[in-house]
Amino acid sequence: MKKELPDGFDVGKHFNPWYNPFEQRLCFCPGSDFFKALYQPNAEIVTDTIETVTESSIQLKSGATLEANIIITATGLYFSLLSSMAITIDGQSVTDSLGSRYIWNGSMLEGIPNTGLLTG
Repeated sequence: MKKELPDGFDVGKHFNPWYNPFEQRLCFCPGSDFFKALYQPNAEIVTDTIETVTESSIQLKSGATLEANIIITATGLYFSLLSSMAITIDGQSVTDSLGSRYIWNGSMLEGIPNTGLLTG
């Protein structure tokens, strides 16, 4: 991901959220179109907490204001990887190491027999 971002981009602030992967944002970017947009002068990422929404802007907890012609609201993403199950193999937990395992052919989890992952 760092290779896709413009030089000097604050990866720590904008891409290391306090929540776990997939809990509030999807972590896929086929074709890197999201990152390519950040090279345009009219695109930016703002990481903050929404304080309130007005008729024409979003007021952030930091005090900043994001002016907007259109505001699209969403209810949020609720995604639970493996339904929050605790997985063990031969008495060893593998749940905490899921983020470091490969996904083969888009569905098979490395080192976890007879387990597939589908996202949609």
